[in-house]
Amino acid sequence: MGLKTLFIISISTARMIFPGMPILPGQEPGAALDPKMISKSVTMSLTSANRTDEIPSVKVTVPEGLKVGPFVKLRVEFPKPAPATAVKPADSSKMKTKIYWGGSETIPSGQPKIEDAASDTSDTQQSGSFAYWPIGYSGEKVPGPNSKLAGKYSLTSNYCGETSITLDNQQSFLEGINLIGLGDTVDTAKPIKISWKKIPRAVGYIVNAFGGNDKESIYWTSCSDPDKASEIETSPVTKDVTASYLSKKLLLKPDTTSCTIPAGVFKGSTDIMITVTAVGTDKIQTGDDMDTQVLVRSIASAALTVK
Repeated sequence: MGLKTLFIISISTARMIFPGMPILPGQEPGAALDPKMISKSVTMSLTSANRTDEIPSVKVTVPEGLKVGPFVKLRVEFPKPAPATAVKPADSSKMKTKIYWGGSETIPSGQPKIEDAASDTSDTQQSGSFAYWPIGYSGEKVPGPNSKLAGKYSLTSNYCGETSITLDNQQSFLEGINLIGLGDTVDTAKPIKISWKKIPRAVGYIVNAFGGNDKESIYWTSCSDPDKASEIETSPVTKDVTASYLSKKLLLKPDTTSCTIPAGVFKGSTDIMITVTAVGTDKIQTGDDMDTQVLVRSIASAALTVK
């Protein structure tokens, strides 16, 4: 049986912080953020095993509060099949990946997990279709930071069916994440404390960090299971699983406002990239032919300089 058609609505709040500008001029740590430093966006995507010989059409009727018109059209692409090829494995003697997890002052026993550089021998053949919005051309109407997202979204197409989903105020934009007291540089020999202002309506948080040098890559996550970390960031966290994720420490609790990277994790790194992700109230709707997912996220990314 082929894969179902998947319709995804992503509601994102994002902020990027560079060394030397952790706090806005004249503001105290934890003060309200300048809206100009925060990006809020709504995107839609449709992935399907279906194709059509006709001119493809995908349209989503949207709520008036979105302020982009009564409907939007998704751009449809049909990737050309590519021959299955095997990528030459990387020389594992040249690059290793060290993986750490869990917040603490010191590195827990049994860490890191060390993996060779990944080699891809998978089948790269592509099929089916992919559609997306916004399309990205100049002048296209997109939701603004004050757009109202609640309401009914109805998708129709001429090749992979139709569906409707209704969002409520829980699926509105989250606030931007304000990282508190982040310095210009970090000492990797000491614990690195990441602090932030609590985000209303967040059901939990996950913090990830990446570093390394020309001989090794280093990854750390607050998630108790590093294999689940990327899934939590990019897949729905529904009410059915939230309690389990919190109890297993896959997510940090919603009243959490800090997390500590153990001393020595990023020893030898030339730089470090940190992301703090607040997870909102996601939604899943399952149908016979099409599944719909709504993801609500607020993400702050910070590039840190190593002493």
